[in-house]
Amino acid sequence: MNGYIGKQAKKIRSETIKSLLAEVRISRKWKKAFAEKFPEFNSIEGSSILSAGAGGRSHDPRLLECSEEFVKWVKETKPEWYVEALNKSNE
Repeated sequence: MNGYIGKQAKKIRSETIKSLLAEVRISRKWKKAFAEKFPEFNSIEGSSILSAGAGGRSHDPRLLECSEEFVKWVKETKPEWYVEALNKSNE
């Protein structure tokens, strides 16, 4: 990860996860969609990791990888829950 190690890398990962998930958190349905796309997060523990990541409290490398893929997928496919939330926020 760009040559960063230790605490610095953890901080960068957690900030990146938080900012990525902030892009799709306009609807509560994002968590369900995330868990459907990445079944390893479809559990109590996985939900806890997602919540921590959205709050900037997780530096899990797998969560970072999945978050990048999920945000890209949401922006490309524009699922119904995302479009509805965007429309409501623009009203």
